[in-house]
Amino acid sequence: MQKISVPLILALCGSLTCLTGVASAQPERIGVVNLGFIVAHSTEGKAAAQVLKAYVQKQSAAFKRAEQRLTEERTLLQKNLPHESKAEQKKDIAAFQRGELALRATYLKTHNQITAKRDALLNPIQHRLISLIRHYAKTHGFAIIFDTGEGTIYATRSDILTATILKELNATAKKP
Repeated sequence: MQKISVPLILALCGSLTCLTGVASAQPERIGVVNLGFIVAHSTEGKAAAQVLKAYVQKQSAAFKRAEQRLTEERTLLQKNLPHESKAEQKKDIAAFQRGELALRATYLKTHNQITAKRDALLNPIQHRLISLIRHYAKTHGFAIIFDTGEGTIYATRSDILTATILKELNATAKKP
């Protein structure tokens, strides 16, 4: 999941008055959420996690089959190598090394595909969540809302908005 930086959170609230010392009639409200928890426990986040899990299992199975083939080739190579000429040995070793390189390339490709799938599934949820938090902050008078995943040290229970935001996200979830 993509982390949201403190500068982004500051930009979300649209006000730096709580940090610049500008006097106001009322003290600025600061809230705290745990974005990772909200995404993981939201209706959409759970559905995305199931889709991603199935995708990862499918990709992992394909990679393991390729890895198994290479292991079998290694066993055959070790068995046949002593009985081959130097030229055949060189040729077979080179073929095996190409297989290893192909397996590494497959691993990187698989990793990149899984990352892209995760981003495709989670980014829309995160964008909706940020919009929801912006709206919530504006309508409830918050100057800034921090993500506990970004290192908040202390927050009183009344300022933790995670459960409230999770309820609102689930309430606005698209029904299947």
